[in-house]
Amino acid sequence: MLMPRLGTYVLSGIYVLREANTNRLLEINPQDAARDQCYIRYS
Repeated sequence: MLMPRLGTYVLSGIYVLREANTNRLLEINPQDAARDQCYIRYS
């Protein structure tokens, strides 16, 4: 079964964000962020 190219990019982006979060390179939804959307803080 072939996967569409866009789906591959989305899954790759999720993987990169998860690895960066694991390695403490970024923080997803920091405590001082507004609660209306998803925010990312990076260092």
